[in-house]
Amino acid sequence: MLMLVGLCLVIGTCGLWRKALEHHSRLDEGAYRSFSPLICVMRHPVLVALAAAPVVLAAATGAGWGALGETGQAVRIAAVIMASVLAWAYATYERNYLYERAHLLERLALPILACAIWMHPAAVAPFLMVLFVVLGQFDHPRTFFATRTPVRLPIDLLSTAGIGALLASVGVGEPGVVPIAMLAVFGAHYAAAGLAKLRLAEGVTWWLRRNELVNLFINAHAQGWMSRLSGKSAARLAGILRRGTPVLAAATLAVELGAVLAPVHPWVAVGVLGGCIVLHAGIYATSAINFYKWATADAALIVMTLVLVESGSGGMFGWGALWATLLVLPLAMVVMAPVRLGWSDTRLCIYFRFIAVGESGTTYELPAAFFAPLDVIFAQGRFYFLRRRPHLVDTFGCNTRRDERANGLAEAICATGGDPEAITRLCAHRGLKKYDPASANVLEEVIRRACVRPGRHRWWRRLLRACAAPKHIDVGMRGVPYHDDEPLREIIVRAVETYAHPSGRIDTVHDEVVLRINVGEPVLPAATRRAA
Repeated sequence: MLMLVGLCLVIGTCGLWRKALEHHSRLDEGAYRSFSPLICVMRHPVLVALAAAPVVLAAATGAGWGALGETGQAVRIAAVIMASVLAWAYATYERNYLYERAHLLERLALPILACAIWMHPAAVAPFLMVLFVVLGQFDHPRTFFATRTPVRLPIDLLSTAGIGALLASVGVGEPGVVPIAMLAVFGAHYAAAGLAKLRLAEGVTWWLRRNELVNLFINAHAQGWMSRLSGKSAARLAGILRRGTPVLAAATLAVELGAVLAPVHPWVAVGVLGGCIVLHAGIYATSAINFYKWATADAALIVMTLVLVESGSGGMFGWGALWATLLVLPLAMVVMAPVRLGWSDTRLCIYFRFIAVGESGTTYELPAAFFAPLDVIFAQGRFYFLRRRPHLVDTFGCNTRRDERANGLAEAICATGGDPEAITRLCAHRGLKKYDPASANVLEEVIRRACVRPGRHRWWRRLLRACAAPKHIDVGMRGVPYHDDEPLREIIVRAVETYAHPSGRIDTVHDEVVLRINVGEPVLPAATRRAA
């Protein structure tokens, strides 16, 4: 009972604190056009108070990682590993061409504060505040959807470790509660993904019985993932994946739903954490989606578990810890709000190609990486506001919708057999209208700014690329890549719609030009853009 109460207090407090810190750290676009958005934070007293409160509490109690007793070293090692990966990723992102600011203060603060976490858990608060401020730049322009899914698990684990240690210093929960709370948060994130797959509109067991996982690979390959594979080789690999779908689907659900069992025994924890790492490796191999931040967080928890066993603290695991974790799971689902990573994989895929025409007339293709640090947004390709046609599916052909018209959409697409007219009728009947000229104007400005990058910052960009962390979505392209070969004259954006047959063959259903951009034209100011 004491463990259950302690878990509720730690997870509830950490979750609400993290949500409040993230909410108040969303700065306006003007802050990122300044020398340092971190300096602009001084105008947000609530944000400053949320970041300073743990530091003040630590100063008042005088306790550090030692407040966790024998478990402190294990939790500290895990926290530093996760903070180091996040600092690496967001201290070395490419210079943001929208603002043309280096934001050196923020870049330097992240690794310094990550090192400070080793010294004291209170450093977690300012570290996360700086991280949220850095992440906030990707929320602009507002037209685009910037996902924070890649960082959700390590951030929640990090806040649980740091704030949990401070709570233990004032007597909130026993010291052994914090590592179990971290495993509970881990289990909540993965279980939420498994439950989302079981709660699709098609039915509780539909994802396990009928979802075609192979479509994720085929649709990624159509966009350029594993582009060196020939059509025959890709079709052969798709056939193997199709035959193995029942096993892969069952294994995926077993890993995600089984994550809640980690607290029952140290070796069970190591097993389920290792299974999650293997799951992410498989996702990357078949779809170009690289959850390395989640996989690193899982590895950090493995290290934490092994250190706990070595220090003689493995006794905190057991059936009591498991039952307490299961009982606190609904609270973790609410306050941590894990991402619902559940969708159906359809045979239809919609993506956008960015064709560049140089001054010499040479044609190139701009990969998503060209638009870094907005590369994840361009890799996801959710630019449906460019198309006058209603759209049916999202990134890599997945169906994430939960409205009535999305029910049975995967089967309806399959029933068309790839016939363009049948797909057009299905779009008209069950698709969503997203066409928006204002959003298209914003995208046009973003692309034009990306294509007229000042040459004086080229060395800085090359340095950042050399030090950069892996991309979250590593999908390639099919055309000749552009590497600043010559000044660009025109950008042509094409919307491509493909259909994947069971044999592995990919047919192009529609291919249309949705936007033409004259790079030489001046970038429109915001007021003029909205008027246009």
